[in-house]
Amino acid sequence: MPIELVAIGDIPTEQFEGVISLANSTQNEFNFIQLQNNEVKAFKALAYKRASVKDLMDRMESTRSELGGYHPFIIALVDTKLDGERFSNLFGSNRAEKGIAVFTIDNVDDIIIPADKIASYMLYYFARFTLSFIVPQHKNHDEPKSCVFDRKIYKQDIVNSMKARAICDECRDKLLSGTVKVSSGQLDALDMLFELSGKLLDGSKTLSIFNNAPAPLDAVSELSVVKSRLDRNAHDFAKRGLWLYFLGIIGVWVTLAIFTYRFGWNIMEPWTYFIGGTLTIGSYVYFAVTQKELSPRTIYEQVIESKKRKNYKEFGLDIERFNQLSKAKSGSQKP
Repeated sequence: MPIELVAIGDIPTEQFEGVISLANSTQNEFNFIQLQNNEVKAFKALAYKRASVKDLMDRMESTRSELGGYHPFIIALVDTKLDGERFSNLFGSNRAEKGIAVFTIDNVDDIIIPADKIASYMLYYFARFTLSFIVPQHKNHDEPKSCVFDRKIYKQDIVNSMKARAICDECRDKLLSGTVKVSSGQLDALDMLFELSGKLLDGSKTLSIFNNAPAPLDAVSELSVVKSRLDRNAHDFAKRGLWLYFLGIIGVWVTLAIFTYRFGWNIMEPWTYFIGGTLTIGSYVYFAVTQKELSPRTIYEQVIESKKRKNYKEFGLDIERFNQLSKAKSGSQKP
C-alpha cells in the first residue's frame, strides 16, 4: 500500500527522512514514499503560517489533481498553525475517503514532544493516518482511552497513545469485524509502528541506529506492483465474462430444446434457422465495422484491454508515462 509523504515548511529534514526509512524497514505492509522534484515544489507552495484544515486540504486535493498520475494516499507534514471548525490549535486532520491527510509540528515540538524526539511524533501520525485510509468509516471517540482514536481534545492525550497496543479493545474489535476490515498483517504492522513511536519517545530506541535502513521502493517498482494488480483484475473480469457467455449459449440451447419438445420441430425449425442466420449476419457486420474476427478469443482480448484502460483511468495511472519511466529505468540499468 503506497503512502506518499511531503514536508511543507520548516521541517527537520534529517528526522523526516530517517523516520521514512525506519517505517519502511520495520514492516512490509506499507511503502512510505517521499515525494520528489516537481511534486514537492507544487505542495511547498502551501507553506502557510496559519490555515484552516478545510482550506488546506482543499488545496492539497487540487494540487494532487494538477499533478496527475497515481497518488492515492498523501500525508503532509507542516509547521502551520491549524484551525478546525470547532477547535483551534489542532494536531492534524484527514479526509480518509479521499486519501488526504495533514498534521503539524506547530505547538508540538518542545511543548508536547521534545524537539529531539519529534521523530516519534512523525512516525505516530504516519501510522495513524495510514490506518484512517484503510478504515475511513471508523471515527474518533470523545472518551480518552489512551487509544489512537481518542479525539485528543487535550494535547497531552497524544502521549498516552504513543505506545504498544495503542488501539483500544473496542476499536480493535470494530476494525476486525467491520464492513471494511484491517487485515491481520496490516494491523500487526501498524501495532509495530505505534509501539516504535513510543520507544522513540521514551528513548529506549533511537533514530540513529536506523540510518542505514533500506531505502523504500522506487516509484517505478511501486507502480509496477499497482499495474500488475490492475491487469490481474482485468483478466479476472474477462474470465467471468467468458463464463457468462458460455452460460448464455447453454441457456439458448436449453430453451430451444424445451420449445422443440413442447411445440414440435415443424414449428421451431424456422426459429432455429433465423437465429443461426442472425448470428451469421451479426458476425459479418461486426467484421465490417471493426475489421476483427468475431470469436470468443477476440472478444476475450478486447474485454481485457478495455477493462485495463478503464482501471488505469479510474486509479489515475498514466500508462504512457509509466511505460516511458520503465524504459528509462531499463536503459539506466544496462551495463
